[in-house]
Amino acid sequence: MIKSSLIYTLTALDIYLNELPYQDVMKSLVDNSLLHLYLTVAETPRIVPVHKRNEILVRHLKPMLKDSRYRRIKSELRRLLSTGRSGKGDLEAQLIQVQGFTLQAEQNVTEAQKLFNLLEILRYEQGLDSRFVNETERRLPGIIYMLQDHIDNGFNHDGGLVAPVSLFLESDKLSGLAEAI
Repeated sequence: MIKSSLIYTLTALDIYLNELPYQDVMKSLVDNSLLHLYLTVAETPRIVPVHKRNEILVRHLKPMLKDSRYRRIKSELRRLLSTGRSGKGDLEAQLIQVQGFTLQAEQNVTEAQKLFNLLEILRYEQGLDSRFVNETERRLPGIIYMLQDHIDNGFNHDGGLVAPVSLFLESDKLSGLAEAI
C-alpha cells in the first residue's frame, strides 16, 4: 500500500521533467531508480545478488529510453543500461556514484548559481520569465527584470555575491511568489 502511493507521488513529481534542467532530470532519474530498486528488494526476504539487482534496474530504466521526458539524458541512460546488461557491471553502484556527484554539485553551488536556480524555479512554478533590461526600457507585467550592470558587477569570478543584485517585477502573483522563494 505504501509503495503504490509513494510511486504515484513520485510519478506526479515527474510531470515537470520536460521543463527541468539536465541536472534535475538526471537527479530525478537516479533517485527514482534507486528507490524503485530498494522497494522491490525489500519485498523479498532473500538476499538479492548484483545480477538480479541489475535486471530490476534495467527493466525499470529501459522504458525511459522512449519517454520524451528523458530525452536530455538519453545518452547517459544508454550507458547505464549498457552497464546493467554487462555481466561484470554493477548498475546500483554506478547510480550511487552519480547520486554522490549530484549531491556534491549541490553542496558546491555558488551564489550566482543559486540566483539562476531561483529564477528557473520561478519560471516553472510561477510562470515568471526573466530577462535583462536597460534602465530606460519599459517593463511588462509578469516578467522579472534584472540590470545587466548588477549581474556583471554583483558577482566575483568565483560566483560569490559581492554587491546587491536588483530584481524588478510587476505582477499580481506576489503571494505565490513569496511561498515559492
